[in-house]
Amino acid sequence: MKKQMRKLKLSVLCILMTTLLLPNSYSQSSLKFESGGGPTGSGPTEAAQTVTMYKGDGAVHSPSTTVTYSLSNQQYAIDGASGYHGIMFGGADNTGGNTPSATPLYQLMNSISSPTNDMYSTDGATPALNITNDYGIQLFVCADALINPDGTDKVGTNVKNLLFGRLTLTFNRPVTNPVIHITGMGATVLFSLGNQLGMSTGFKIVGTNTITELGGNIAFKADNATGKIFNQAVIYGASSAVTSASKAASGSFRVNGTNITSVALDVYISGDGTAQTWATTSTVGGDGLFVSVSLTTYNLSGKVTNDNNGMTEGVNGTNYSGATVTLYASNGTTALATTTTDASGNYSFADQQAGDYVVGVTLPSGYNHVSATDGTPTDGKTAVTIGSSNVNGIDFGINQKPTATNDNLNNQTPGSTVTVSNILSNDTDPNGGTLSAANISLIAPNGATGTVTNNGLTTSFTVPNEGTWTLNTSTGAITFTPQSGFTADPTPIKYTVTDNAGLTSNEATITIDYNSTVSISGTVYDDNNAGTPDGTVFPNVGVTLKKDGVSVGSSTTDASGNYSFNNLVPGNYTVVLSVGGGYNNVGSTDATPLDGSTNVTVSGSNVTGINFGLNLAPTTVNDALGGQTPGTVATVPNILANDTDPNSGTLSAGKIGITTQLTATNQIIDAAGRLTSFTVPGEGTWALNSSNGNVTFTPQAGFTGDPTEIYYRVTDEAGLISNWGKVTVDYNPLATLSGTIYDDNNAGTPDGTALSGVTVTLFNNGSSVSTTTDANGNYNFSNITPNWYYVSVSAPSGYNHVSSTDASPTDGYHLVYVGSSNITGINFGLNNNPTATNDDLNNQTPGSTATVSNILSNDSDPNSGTLAKDSISLVAPSGATAITTDAQGDVTGFTVPNEGAWALNSSTGAVTFTPQSGFTADPTPIKYTVTDNAGLTSNQATISIDYNPLATLSGTIYDDNNAGTPDGTTLSGVTVTLYNNGTSVSTTTDASGNYSFSNIIPNYYYVSVSTPSGYNRVSSTDASPTDVNHLMYVGSSNITGVNFGLNKAPVAANDSLNNQTPGNAATVSNILSNDSDPNSGTLAKDSISLVAPSGATGITTDAQGDVTGFTVPNEGTWALNSSTGAVTFTPQAGFTADPTPIKWHLIGRLDKLYYQVKSSQIEGFYFVKEIYIFTKKGINTVKWKQLQTFLKKYVRDYQIHYLHHLL
Repeated sequence: MKKQMRKLKLSVLCILMTTLLLPNSYSQSSLKFESGGGPTGSGPTEAAQTVTMYKGDGAVHSPSTTVTYSLSNQQYAIDGASGYHGIMFGGADNTGGNTPSATPLYQLMNSISSPTNDMYSTDGATPALNITNDYGIQLFVCADALINPDGTDKVGTNVKNLLFGRLTLTFNRPVTNPVIHITGMGATVLFSLGNQLGMSTGFKIVGTNTITELGGNIAFKADNATGKIFNQAVIYGASSAVTSASKAASGSFRVNGTNITSVALDVYISGDGTAQTWATTSTVGGDGLFVSVSLTTYNLSGKVTNDNNGMTEGVNGTNYSGATVTLYASNGTTALATTTTDASGNYSFADQQAGDYVVGVTLPSGYNHVSATDGTPTDGKTAVTIGSSNVNGIDFGINQKPTATNDNLNNQTPGSTVTVSNILSNDTDPNGGTLSAANISLIAPNGATGTVTNNGLTTSFTVPNEGTWTLNTSTGAITFTPQSGFTADPTPIKYTVTDNAGLTSNEATITIDYNSTVSISGTVYDDNNAGTPDGTVFPNVGVTLKKDGVSVGSSTTDASGNYSFNNLVPGNYTVVLSVGGGYNNVGSTDATPLDGSTNVTVSGSNVTGINFGLNLAPTTVNDALGGQTPGTVATVPNILANDTDPNSGTLSAGKIGITTQLTATNQIIDAAGRLTSFTVPGEGTWALNSSNGNVTFTPQAGFTGDPTEIYYRVTDEAGLISNWGKVTVDYNPLATLSGTIYDDNNAGTPDGTALSGVTVTLFNNGSSVSTTTDANGNYNFSNITPNWYYVSVSAPSGYNHVSSTDASPTDGYHLVYVGSSNITGINFGLNNNPTATNDDLNNQTPGSTATVSNILSNDSDPNSGTLAKDSISLVAPSGATAITTDAQGDVTGFTVPNEGAWALNSSTGAVTFTPQSGFTADPTPIKYTVTDNAGLTSNQATISIDYNPLATLSGTIYDDNNAGTPDGTTLSGVTVTLYNNGTSVSTTTDASGNYSFSNIIPNYYYVSVSTPSGYNRVSSTDASPTDVNHLMYVGSSNITGVNFGLNKAPVAANDSLNNQTPGNAATVSNILSNDSDPNSGTLAKDSISLVAPSGATGITTDAQGDVTGFTVPNEGTWALNSSTGAVTFTPQAGFTADPTPIKWHLIGRLDKLYYQVKSSQIEGFYFVKEIYIFTKKGINTVKWKQLQTFLKKYVRDYQIHYLHHLL
């Protein structure tokens, strides 16, 4: 059976409605949902819905603010209604089907129930809604989503706060403290009279924002602590039969925060459990409600003034209408709204939300920003924060720059100080402001110096070479003070002025014009004839203008020789010429032409023709006449021929004057006062020909030398006198030729010890003359007429030519031209050959390398020169191979086939011969030479090396009964071995016991004897007689008598003593009586040694270490009599048994208990000289290992097998 469901909304108390309608409810402007702002059409739908918010007066707000409603996280779907979930927009109850009915999406907030109920109130919200005028989005929470297709419930009807889904409100721009209004949370589902289900929708804010309840009816609750919005009224059961709508919750809450872009609300549903099911399968029921949003807005306003003083508050300004003002987002670039100022300069942006903004003013043409509320007057923008109230007084000041106009001052006296009175008098402030002289700033041009500033404004500076500009900051007057001598117009300067608003004007120009001045000018000439200045014009000459002795100007003549001084004020001046480069003043336009200056008086007209003449003095060049025959008259032709006038003037012989530094007689002076002739006593007479410039010297009779030079000068047409020129006459003298003869050790330039008595001959044209060197080695030929000559040196016996001053030093000749000058330094060098002396090296070991140390040690240089080792050259014999030479070509080595190699050490002078393998004879002597520093080579000297001959080594092997020196019966057939450097050779003794080794080269050798069976080593000719090894050095002489003695050991027989009385001492008489020596030797009683048994105590030994007594514990004491050979046993008290037999053996005099090694070190290796090894009962193992270690570590040529017989 179909369920019938209807929704009953709570009524609102009239008093609440009355309060809602009071004027206070609309004291704050706001943005709301109004007619035309939301979607058209009806649901049901789950699609997002967008609402554009309007102002409270119904106008569209700018910038546009929108809110988009969207659903998500739907938990339940309506079975049987495809595509529908538990939450939707524009849905309603349907009593005749499974699909929700359609209802408009966007409705008035009081549209719930029929007829509409205007009692749902949002009392307390600021701003509040007018539910009869304001709209909301219709939200339908459908209970059918909680039943299964078979009509059973998905959850119990008594569930509380069951999550249904999520409603999200999204703003198109950030908002502050949005207010959400809800009407109609709660419904009663009637199944039949008395069978009804109470249910209600609830919300919970998602995220970190908090909420604040603003108002609502008694059923509405927005819990700030939990963030939940729900119906707090008691939902009565069916038995209560509540049919009234007074319990539906309606109210408003604020979401706290700034820059909010979305608000998410989880949607919940609760039931009271009074009915068995949520719905029937043939009807649709649920909770329909409206959700709306409002935003509190505020006004932002201010003023734009034409501000003359730049102050923040715009005092003294006038209102500026028509200025464009823009409201920007907080980034200062995104424009939100634009307006213009009214007639009073005011602007306003109404209905703005709380938040951060920027207000900016667009400058009118020609205006500048000068003030603003935030203290940043020049950017034209102010940051503003709207909080919870309107913001006023966001003011701006704008202003136009002042206008500066150029100032001129004319007709000023050159050189005088002038003042331009108040330069502000023609300047203006377009906004009616006052301009102050204190705000003027001069603009110093590039290069200005002495700049003075006041509060950052320039008030004075100096323009170099012009003058100083100064501002009077009280009057605005500008004064120019010209630099001394500056009479031209100064370069115009510029200035600016800043008004009270801080705006600076354009740059205006100040110009001062001085009256015209006069000039002085003239020309400078290169003047060859003095008088009135004329001639060739002279460029680049410095000219200075002075006034009262002080320089007031300088100039340089141009390419036409002209100069000029302009802009002169009337007065008395002096023009001074700067003469340089050897020039002289020769003319000017005043009465003192040679001082280089002219006084000029300037009145009102230019002065021209102040001219000057300059000229260079003539230049004389010395004149010489040579090759004259002594005693003859000599004439120097025209001495002016090589003289010059730098200015191309003509020099005249009639203006020459001559002189001498000596005392002169017979002087002749011409009409112009010039000396033209005189006599030098003792020499002769000099005379000038004033027509042709010739100068003649007539020698006094008998004077054949060169006369003392004379001097002359010449005057040019400009009257300038030249420098002094010299006139010289040279007569040919008779020359000498000389030199020195040296004993020269190093060739090259002749030097060294001078040689006396050497014959030197001068040859010329078939004739000759000879001389000999003096004690200093010098020679000299005098009175030689000019010609070519040969100088020849006769080398003394044994000497050679080694150097001379010409290009062929060793031929003993020098070709030389002798003119009028003496020739010196024709030197020669002679030297003896060095002497090389034979070198010998003897007694060398055959087959070894032999070195002859420094072969120069016995050589000599007869001239006491030094012989260098690198100048030795070996003489390679015929057939030599592998010849080597040094960089100078000297032979330093070669090989003589079948003999060996010779090598020279050029650093030490040593010569080494390395014999070829197997070559032991003397090599063929070789020769060498040495060259001294003079390049002379010695005689050939011989180097000989002598090797010693090969030797023999021999000896005899004896059967020696008494040790000591080997002797006795000789033994034949004994093997003897010779060891050296790891090699060996063996032989056997002949019938006479002799052995021999031949062809032995010098070295150390071991002679070792192999002991025949039964024999022992007992003697040898060295200090270790029993090792049968003999270490010896074999030199160049034969070695004989290297003898060895061998012997067999004696035989000891057992001794016994019977039938002794128990407990008594018993003596075995001479135990040697039954012993024997196989070699017929004699056995000594003091060579007996008892053998102490294991455990014996009290052991005694004699001096040789032989055991002579001991005690056997629990038996008794044994004692040997070393004189008689008797052995006595003394039993221990109480011991009456037979004692344990003892042993003994006979060793003889070889019996030692130690070894000794004596060695010597040769060339870093140890060689065994003596080895003593004596033993009893075999080798001592520890000591034998020590000996092995020593020998293997230190001893060369050691053969271990020669000790094997000792083991």
